[in-house]
Amino acid sequence: MEGVRVVVDQVSILLWDEIMAALRLEFTNFKKDILLSSNMPSAGSEFQNVEGAFLPAVKGNLFEAINLGMSLVSDDFSDPDLRHTTNHFIIVSPGTGLFDVDYSLLVQTSKLLSIVDATIDLICLSQPPLHVVPLLRYMDGQNKVKHCIPSWMDISFWNDNSQAIQQWLPRCKIYELQMMGIMENELSTVSVDRLNFKNARSVIDAMDNFDSNT
Repeated sequence: MEGVRVVVDQVSILLWDEIMAALRLEFTNFKKDILLSSNMPSAGSEFQNVEGAFLPAVKGNLFEAINLGMSLVSDDFSDPDLRHTTNHFIIVSPGTGLFDVDYSLLVQTSKLLSIVDATIDLICLSQPPLHVVPLLRYMDGQNKVKHCIPSWMDISFWNDNSQAIQQWLPRCKIYELQMMGIMENELSTVSVDRLNFKNARSVIDAMDNFDSNT
């Protein structure tokens, strides 16, 4: 299931409280409005079914959302707004910065961003991966998987300090080690010797030596 939904458009940033209220309401009702469908059987009783499922973040409509926003500022027949120096787009994603894109749309969007004065910031809500991001994955003309790092996009990761202290979240999972049971059983039998320093002195001896020299 794919699609782009416009919630707030051309609203002054001074009305940020109204913008946040509209976004919270939309996020709350989005899943119900998209996935639930009403059916009317012959008996006349109405019931709802859950149809479809959300795509993962890697399959998200990244370039469709960018081009939708760029269409508002790439009008050649309107005078530029001299009060602003650039156009700033912020994209919030639950993923890690990896996206599957179409190659033709990648080329078209890159050419458009080279003409229009705009910057794009990508904010990811998950943990940083162990590879370079943002990373775009596409199929070339020979049906081979290729990767591209866009230079026109900056990425940052949201960090919850309270959650980081209370819970440790792994960045990767090694399937072979999990199936071997090393993570649960064999690590309990591993022991590491204590680290012994040569010519080490206690804190009291170091303080007495310092006092005698001064």
